[in-house]
Amino acid sequence: GRSFDDGGWLRCATRSPGPLAPLGGGWRVRALPEAQEVYQLSQTSALVSLTTFEQVLSKFGFGSLFATTSLYWGKAALGKLKGHGTLEKSTMASANAALLLLLCLRWIDAGHFPLSNMYESLLFLSWGISSVHFYLAYRIPQSGIAGTLTSPTALGVLAFATLILPPELQKATALVPALKSNWLFMHVSVMMMSYATLLVGSLMSFGYLLIDTFNNSKMDLSKLDLNLDLGKVATEPAFPAEAEKVEVE
Repeated sequence: GRSFDDGGWLRCATRSPGPLAPLGGGWRVRALPEAQEVYQLSQTSALVSLTTFEQVLSKFGFGSLFATTSLYWGKAALGKLKGHGTLEKSTMASANAALLLLLCLRWIDAGHFPLSNMYESLLFLSWGISSVHFYLAYRIPQSGIAGTLTSPTALGVLAFATLILPPELQKATALVPALKSNWLFMHVSVMMMSYATLLVGSLMSFGYLLIDTFNNSKMDLSKLDLNLDLGKVATEPAFPAEAEKVEVE
């Protein structure tokens, strides 16, 4: 048996009855409420598991950067900052990998490149600073001063993103129509990497000036090939030949 109910729906007397709706002279099967609930629950559980994994990665990256900062500053306090040790490289590599994986998960979750809000931008900036650290470690392997500056900077940026920003600003949001372009991937990523490079370079310059001032030493201007004697520039006339004529007269 089949029978019509008051609303005009046709129900099949089966073990799992499902409503049918007339459409274009035929019948269309409506989705079961139970199936919709199961689908929604599966989607919700997937989002919850993905969010939990993102939190684990952010905490792991924070712990790795904290360990890296402690190692570099501990060596600096003991005066043994002669290079980049294996342990420091390992912890920084772990933080870099965790942040990269976190950004990839945000990309998968949101469906677009993860630079749509402040939280994702700070994550990318922290990852960029840790990447610049490896370049400096490759270019200047004999000194670990770069690590004493890059590791706490990346740690501070990540701490602000995960601990200071409210949860509402940490959620993945949809892109505005102006950002729905491939330029988001190219322009914004290059811009954030340039910010990371500029930040590390500024910190290293400030650190050099601070160490130089602390040691009561002056910069050797002869290495800059300026050959300027400020005393002579201030006292000697600009046109010596005319000055001699004035003295003779």
